Amino acid sequence: MRPILLLSIVLALTSAAQAQNLLRVSEDAWTQLLPDERTDIQERFLVEPVSSSLFGKIIDNQGLDRSIQGNNAGSALGGSIASAAYIDNAFRPNGNFSAKEHLAAVIVGGVLGSALNRAPVSQFQFRYAVQDGRGGVSYHDVISQDPFRHPVGICVNLPAVTLAQNQELCSQTAEILRSTYLPGYTSRPLVSHSSSAKHSVRASPQVAVQEDASRNESSSKVLCKIGTLSPVTASREKCESINGNIIE
Repeated sequence: MRPILLLSIVLALTSAAQAQNLLRVSEDAWTQLLPDERTDIQERFLVEPVSSSLFGKIIDNQGLDRSIQGNNAGSALGGSIASAAYIDNAFRPNGNFSAKEHLAAVIVGGVLGSALNRAPVSQFQFRYAVQDGRGGVSYHDVISQDPFRHPVGICVNLPAVTLAQNQELCSQTAEILRSTYLPGYTSRPLVSHSSSAKHSVRASPQVAVQEDASRNESSSKVLCKIGTLSPVTASREKCESINGNIIE
């Protein structure tokens, strides 16, 4: 019974894995998620983290036409050889020249020589400048029979430079993963510079009042006694600067 039970469990797990949709995500963004967040996403998707070196965005492309034109050199050569051979035999002492037989020999020679003809080849070389997920730039050459190239700004798989099925892969961050694949997630509100400026403006009058009060307190008049001289009226700062005694 145990082998049957184990087989049933394996089949159940395989069926569950096949029922999940494959989700290719940026490895850098995936590792920035919390463990609970990764577990939540893996319960609903078959996650495949992709290294930043295996995808990138095209920032420039260049192309050259490397096509090869075909020719009928083999047919022409075969017809010429057959014509020369027939004429050579026809004008011998026992020969007999016939225009129809000459034409037939030329046609047969052209058919046999057609095996040496070169068929045209349509071929294009594209050089792509690709910026990977971490900002590095690399060049990739692609040979294709299709004259159309990938446009700038498209997200591609590397090193084959094929179209990425998930175009969000190149710009994916941990915040994008949370907002896209975690139900009910809301991003944290950012404190704007304008609100900070309002708080600073509101606080500035109070600071100014405190500065004015301390300035008025320091400049208030006091009785200042210097040595054996009679007390005189002076500012607190001036009295302290001449080492006088302030009489309260």
